[in-house]
Amino acid sequence: MDTRLTDRLEAEFLPLVIKPGRYVGNELNSCHKDHSGKVRIALAFPDLYEIGMSHTGMQILYHRINSLDYAVAERAFAPDVDAEARMRNTGLPLFSLESHYPVKEFDVLGFTFAYELCSTNILNMLDLAGIPLRQADREEGDPLVIFGGPCAFNPEPMAAFADAVFLGDADEAIIEIVDVIRNRGDATRSELTNRLSKIAGMYIPSYYEAKYESGFFSGINRLKEDAPEVIVARKVDELRPDYYSQKPIVPFVEITHDRLAVEIMRGCGRGCRFCQAGVTYRPKRERKAREVVKHVTTALAATGYSDVTLLSLSSSDYSELDSVVTSLVPTMKEQHVSLSLPSLRPNGFSLELAKKLSPVYRSGLTLAPEAGTDRLRKVINKPVSEEEFIGAARAAIECDWKLLKLYFMVGLPTETQEDLDGICNLLKKVARYVQMKPGKHGINVTTSPFCPKPHTPWQWERQASREEIVEKQKYISRHSPRIANVKYRSPDVTLLESALGRGDRRLADVIEHAFRNGARLDAWTEHLDFNRWVDVFNACGLDIACFHREIPYDTPLPWDHLSQGLKKDFLMREALRSKGLTDSGDSAEAADRGTPDISPEPSPNSGEFGRRSKRVKTQSDLQVPNSRVRIRWGRDDSVRFLSHLDNTRVFERALRRCGVPVAYSQGFHPHQKLAFGPPLTLGYTSESEYLDIQLQSPYQGTMLDKLVRALPQGFYVYQAKPILGMSESLSSQVNAACYETILPCGIADVRKAVEDLMGLENLIAHRRTKTDVIEVDIRPGIYELAASATDAGTLLRMTTGLGSGSFVRPSEVLQHGFKLAEDNVLRLRLKRTGLWVRKGQQLLTPFEIL
Repeated sequence: MDTRLTDRLEAEFLPLVIKPGRYVGNELNSCHKDHSGKVRIALAFPDLYEIGMSHTGMQILYHRINSLDYAVAERAFAPDVDAEARMRNTGLPLFSLESHYPVKEFDVLGFTFAYELCSTNILNMLDLAGIPLRQADREEGDPLVIFGGPCAFNPEPMAAFADAVFLGDADEAIIEIVDVIRNRGDATRSELTNRLSKIAGMYIPSYYEAKYESGFFSGINRLKEDAPEVIVARKVDELRPDYYSQKPIVPFVEITHDRLAVEIMRGCGRGCRFCQAGVTYRPKRERKAREVVKHVTTALAATGYSDVTLLSLSSSDYSELDSVVTSLVPTMKEQHVSLSLPSLRPNGFSLELAKKLSPVYRSGLTLAPEAGTDRLRKVINKPVSEEEFIGAARAAIECDWKLLKLYFMVGLPTETQEDLDGICNLLKKVARYVQMKPGKHGINVTTSPFCPKPHTPWQWERQASREEIVEKQKYISRHSPRIANVKYRSPDVTLLESALGRGDRRLADVIEHAFRNGARLDAWTEHLDFNRWVDVFNACGLDIACFHREIPYDTPLPWDHLSQGLKKDFLMREALRSKGLTDSGDSAEAADRGTPDISPEPSPNSGEFGRRSKRVKTQSDLQVPNSRVRIRWGRDDSVRFLSHLDNTRVFERALRRCGVPVAYSQGFHPHQKLAFGPPLTLGYTSESEYLDIQLQSPYQGTMLDKLVRALPQGFYVYQAKPILGMSESLSSQVNAACYETILPCGIADVRKAVEDLMGLENLIAHRRTKTDVIEVDIRPGIYELAASATDAGTLLRMTTGLGSGSFVRPSEVLQHGFKLAEDNVLRLRLKRTGLWVRKGQQLLTPFEIL
């Protein structure tokens, strides 16, 4: 029996939720395979789609599994609050994006556990899927629930909810996991779990039992004789080309990091004592320069992205960085593609590199001093002097990057008032130089509380209290220069992160209790209710402050049986060295570590900053002929839940992929010269949308063919016509539109309603604005209504006004003229069949006015 939920989603879910494009799953380059006879893996990310689709690791696993002809991987994400409510009200289970099958029907449900504050999201997704939360309650037929990702290095608070936990790099191990499932035969869940336990890096929490003495964790007992005493994280020796998809998924909706992300290096040889990523992703492994360049070039052609990020924890340590940049910049400049390099150190940010990046580097730069004095930077093992930071900031400003973003931490071990004053003084010095530079420059400052993390030298340290953190943050804000825009991370987020991050198995009850009491999406400050968590800890007989205390070095830790490759003795010596104010000497990679990051501003929502102050026009810039073409396009049901901005991105990227010579604007942020007609309402299909494209060369018919082939499934281009001479914009000329929909009413009733409505002099509609609800007379903008009988029901055709003078929404006609409830209107399928230029009683198409 086909259990796909597509029809129910179309009727009960997608028309009624915010951002339905998150849940459709038909993005460009997504993989849709027949499930028959295949191992079925649901890759679940316990956060919103925008976050999960920005995660490179998930894309790697998706590609690796779907490269096998005997397996299929599909995605699932945490629903937003409105979507969860709709799912629970209608009984819709958690589903995969690609096929819309319930995830409970898959063989494996694999969670990327990337952040402690996503813990309740995992439980929520399990509950929505109809899968028992706790491993002990699952039965034959339930999928195996496997956790992986950064939080797998202390999964103990969530151990009760996992069948298995994988530690480390899963690039190779994911194939081994699939093969175990493929060869399961008649194996029970218990037998299958035992087979999985033989995979290097796999941890089976049910094989172990936590011990407690006097209310504190005291060790782990093995319940299975052949269970290893210590599970060592899996590491791949090299980053092979086949780990990475040359055709990554391109989301329709805007995601957090909406760009092509290409990993150039994994791991970091530096030893910042607070940094968990630097420990858990060791050792450092590099991709070959020629593989990186080929990957970027191929993936750009397959995606149409306008931005590329070369990913690593410390780009300056990538030995072939100069070679990659030198190879990529000319092509990327020609294609108007920007390049971002995260984590550049001051001594890696040379003027030579800045000049090479300048034509394609559009982001601001981030400096991460972390601490305000040389002393404290030595303590955290980031021994870079204040002069070097000032020099890096000056170099960035000299290259005319418009925004500097500085990151500091407060509450670090051994921090004193002098260190807080050091932050303020450093900001004042940077501000003085910024103010000397002509033009508009800005400084953004973020202060984040220190959070002790497992497997780091400071895993034993005390977490500063909320009062201490707030006092320090306010002090920095008061004493910083006015030009600095100082923000701070909520101390409540850090306090909860610290408690869950260093917790033990007793926190399973806390997390489940919090979930039952409504905790969701806690990583988003608008959803986090810290007092609820405090109450839940208390209700479970625990004090959250207990998990913020300093831990004695000889105390067993809940994660002692899980190893990332560094011995506990080494971490302890590092911790002691930090208090002796000496640099580390034990690590083979410690000689060149400890310098801060210079990163591009990553937020796609805040816009891009920087580049050269004034771009010099090249010869090609001066030779752009005035060649424009108008196209008529449409979309079908499969992509009707996209917004106008989503449609815009679709065409921008398709034009990049097909190589049509589109003209670009001048300035810091060149963009394609496209002009769309009136926006198409989310949820509507159409066969009559229009787009004007300015070209760098005369229009040729082959350009239309290229665009047709490059568009994602569900988008169509019907015809094109060159624009000769001057022409007003589409949006200023188009003033009428035709729509049609099938009403679930008899033809006689609809015709009677049409007659009554057209006989009215006024029809008042209540229209929502951003701040209010206003009354609008929509009758003057209803030009024509007609009804006809069809096999599917009564077809209603509407011609209504567009533009400021007579704008009428079809939904307003249906609600106020035909008295349909709002939810019922949202469920209707409306199609825009025409855009018109209305002159008196004459209707002309946008082609006819050229």
